[in-house]
Amino acid sequence: LSCMRHFYHYLVSVHNFESNPFEGVKGPQKSRRLPEFFTLEEVISLLEGNEKRSDPLAKRDQAILELLFASGLRARELCSLHFSQIDFARQTILIQGKGRKERIIPFGEDLAGMIENYRLAKAEISTSADTLFISNKGRSLTSHQVYIIVRNLMSMVTTRQKRSPHVLRHTFATTMLNDGADVSAIKALLGHSSLAATQVYTHATFEQIKNIYQQSHPRGKK
Repeated sequence: LSCMRHFYHYLVSVHNFESNPFEGVKGPQKSRRLPEFFTLEEVISLLEGNEKRSDPLAKRDQAILELLFASGLRARELCSLHFSQIDFARQTILIQGKGRKERIIPFGEDLAGMIENYRLAKAEISTSADTLFISNKGRSLTSHQVYIIVRNLMSMVTTRQKRSPHVLRHTFATTMLNDGADVSAIKALLGHSSLAATQVYTHATFEQIKNIYQQSHPRGKK
């Protein structure tokens, strides 16, 4: 369609064609993919499953999972996090997101305890890294390493193809929306620059409601 539009534009401008018949023809719109998220039951299985571990990295991984689910952070934001950004008295985290935009994320007492447990475990590892999360070699974690950690842990509780930190970000937003949070509040927590980026979660929730209706209502079955 783009090729024909430009070709006829050339004919009009160079060979005196009367008009471009493709000028007003709109191309097919690609449907927007809905974000994939975990159910609350899957998240609980993920968190409880990791709690059973006793290896040296278990507390770190538990803190990563809990923080991603509780805050909706991007993997990059989690990797760049420092202890100085966490205010335990106010239970808030100062996040520097895309475009160096700052936002404040609240957190609960349970997550505060897990971060403190991890801090004590981290103190036993020799490291010069000043970031919160480090590898077993004492280096700052990269986004790719966090992706591998989360993907491997998710693989223990689900066969879904999508297994990544971003799935927990989607799960955070969808859980908040399902529990009555305002879309604009979720936008602020996620650090979205526009409300349109956040509203995709309302579509995801509607699809979930529609599936429940079709399965449960006698007149709703396909």
